[in-house]
Amino acid sequence: INQNQKIEITSAYNLYKRTSQTFFKNLVTLAETENYNRDDEFKLMFSRGIYSFDNNNKFIRFKAGYHFNKEISEGERIESNIQSITDMAIFSTANFSFFNNKSLTFKPGLRYSYNSAFKSPLIPSINIKYDFPKNIIFRASYSKGFRAPSLKELYFVFVDINHNILGNKELKSESGNHFTGSVNLSIKNMHVKISGFHNSIKNQIQSVQKSILSDSQEYQFQNIAAFKSKGGSVNFVKNLKQLSVSVGGSYIGLNQNAEISSSNFIYYHELQSNVSYDFTKYKTKAAVYFKNTGKQPFLYSEFSPSNNSELVKKGFIEAYNSLDASISFSIFKQK
Repeated sequence: INQNQKIEITSAYNLYKRTSQTFFKNLVTLAETENYNRDDEFKLMFSRGIYSFDNNNKFIRFKAGYHFNKEISEGERIESNIQSITDMAIFSTANFSFFNNKSLTFKPGLRYSYNSAFKSPLIPSINIKYDFPKNIIFRASYSKGFRAPSLKELYFVFVDINHNILGNKELKSESGNHFTGSVNLSIKNMHVKISGFHNSIKNQIQSVQKSILSDSQEYQFQNIAAFKSKGGSVNFVKNLKQLSVSVGGSYIGLNQNAEISSSNFIYYHELQSNVSYDFTKYKTKAAVYFKNTGKQPFLYSEFSPSNNSELVKKGFIEAYNSLDASISFSIFKQK
């Protein structure tokens, strides 16, 4: 519109269609008999528009916009052969700057949405940023979360030689509260970041393996009544001309329960180190990434004859390491 005002609109229509044919083949006569044909079709209509007022000389900056998303799925693997779901929302954020040097920034946000299958709450968020002297930056935020199940999570059945994934029409929508905080410190060519977080999600949707004791690799989407996570991380980055070294680690606690009242956290660690070197003369960059992940929990379900229902239980993934190396370079005059 002008130097300080802008409108952005993104719209899309996606169509995915798959036709599959299944045959029985007689391995003696080699005769083929068609078993069935199947068509699956997924449509997505999407649009998002944002109006922005951004003037660095003003006390306030803000954005407002809309969001529209409609999914339609058709096919034999969809319950009743066709399902649709519509999600619409309006949202706004404002950015308030205080003091002459704008060292304090206060950013509230609000989102109201409508979902054709689930009731949506009003979703607030708030972010605070403060620039201390001597290159120290503090950030803190709170946001409420909401997510309705997707069509595939509700109704899609995907079973073939490699997959056995079942939708669940009994799913409930997720809701949660999320807190984060961080401190960034820059000293010459060294950067330090210390951060922490706490998430609490009700009815989190997860793909849960059914009975890890059987040969069946069957998964179903299920609600986890109470999911909580919390943790902290420290990361150091040192830049020395062409060399960059990053070392960091995090300690994370998970509480995944079918019962809201339980408060048992299981903790695991992650350690990582990245080293990269820029061979400027040859326009080439080499990098090595290493990560160590500690023993961490996952969920599976098992049928209980006494309760006549699936019970969610905990399993563990053993600790593991991963190492990646890469070389990238420019050719054809950096084209």
